[in-house]
Amino acid sequence: MENKETLEEAAERLFKEFQIENPIVPNNHIRPFKLGFIKSAKWQQEKMYSEEDLRNAYRWGTTVNHGTKEHFNEWFEQFKKK
Repeated sequence: MENKETLEEAAERLFKEFQIENPIVPNNHIRPFKLGFIKSAKWQQEKMYSEEDLRNAYRWGTTVNHGTKEHFNEWFEQFKKK
């Protein structure tokens, strides 16, 4: 079974690793570190493509004739997150 780490657990683990390399960083900096880590992870997740996005892109991409740059650009723009 796979051990899945929560964002909070990952933030705490990474902060402790950061403190080992930077012992001058006090423990009271963990809260802003965790909040920044969690917010950035959630922001990145929102920017990722869903399985449905990729499936549709693959299906559409396999129907494109000649594979020219113009076809690719049209295909990419249709599925790009904005």
